[in-house]
Amino acid sequence: MDALIQPHCRKSLTLKDRLFLQTIHGRSIPEQTLDEWLDHERTLHVLLDSPEIFDISSSLYFYVLSRQLLMKRDIDDRDLADYMASLLCQGMFSRYFLDFSGGSLHFYSFDVLDRIERATNAYEHFSLGVQLGNISLLLTGLFPDFLEQRAERNGAPRCSYYENIGRAQFYAAGEHPLAKRHGLSQIFANLAENFDATKETITYISKNVCFLGEDFWAYQKFLS
Repeated sequence: MDALIQPHCRKSLTLKDRLFLQTIHGRSIPEQTLDEWLDHERTLHVLLDSPEIFDISSSLYFYVLSRQLLMKRDIDDRDLADYMASLLCQGMFSRYFLDFSGGSLHFYSFDVLDRIERATNAYEHFSLGVQLGNISLLLTGLFPDFLEQRAERNGAPRCSYYENIGRAQFYAAGEHPLAKRHGLSQIFANLAENFDATKETITYISKNVCFLGEDFWAYQKFLS
């Protein structure tokens, strides 16, 4: 699996997604005004009030949540919201973690940091750092309480440890020449600057909006 997640949700909207927007707003949605309708509060309210009655994609669902909840934190950045939504689309399934850890259900950040140090080429160094940033964002966003409880129970690193790792990895990634080549420099820089707000938005989604289902336990095995 390629570690470089691209912000793809707005480009991945399906015909049913567009019909959903047209239905709730009572008009056709021209391509040039699509972002405006995705930003409309009615779109969010309908998704939150009755998501089960609409056959929409995870791309639309997570993008609208990410975009509008970040805007409530005064972060008006569509590309950042799209990256966060794209990460959630892929990262809500434990396979993302298993691919990163070579099929193991266990994750040790110091092992990954060592792999970054021993990387044999620029792309490996860059992509491992990006993926460690992604994993740190997901873990601290989805499981802050679990991380703190584990720290109290057996002396494992606290949530702040992973927050610092994630922030540092995104900052380094934003400065890397390969980030510019892939059009991700500004996104990574903004993720580093807004790591806390992005993490807290993921926490809000996981606790108040999105049921994780059986994969929740796979995540916790990954952390054990």
